Amino acid sequence: MPQPGTGDLPADFQQYARTLGRFKRVARISLVVAALSVASLLLLILAIDDSHQDYQKSIQALALTQRNLGWMMALAGTWLLGATAATTWLITLYSSFRLAGPLYRFTQDLQLREMGSDAPLLHIRRDDYLQEECLLLDETLLQIKLHYAELRDTVEALQRARANLDDAELQRCKHTLNHLASKVITDD
Repeated sequence: MPQPGTGDLPADFQQYARTLGRFKRVARISLVVAALSVASLLLLILAIDDSHQDYQKSIQALALTQRNLGWMMALAGTWLLGATAATTWLITLYSSFRLAGPLYRFTQDLQLREMGSDAPLLHIRRDDYLQEECLLLDETLLQIKLHYAELRDTVEALQRARANLDDAELQRCKHTLNHLASKVITDD
């Protein structure tokens, strides 16, 4: 039975663990925001506790509250809207970097391959999105590299067979080339 943290867990369980980690992060942020809201409310209640006033001061405080309630509500609403917008912006920015980073790596890897570089592929960060796609891209690029190597070797063998007038080798090379060509799918 695979042990957690050993890296030999099934891919679907690893995907589940990554998704659960994201939910835990969102839950943690929500709890921090809720705790800050409750603490702010408690501080506000303690700051305006006027239970030891006489009747006249209570009426004056009520009148003052009625005059200032509109702009105080607008100010509090603006602050809450700004805090929500800032939190949403930060979460979106963090998440987009975890998506944009792998996409940037993919384009860099493909450009390196297009220029014929044999440099090793640069892997994405462990907590980035698109982990499975990264593995598929690595596998695809390896298959393309092997395909081109086999094609190059077959063409060289074909040229040697043609120079030596070896009909059996020519037929084998042509068969191999036909097989390699059938593996290529075009949308023409």
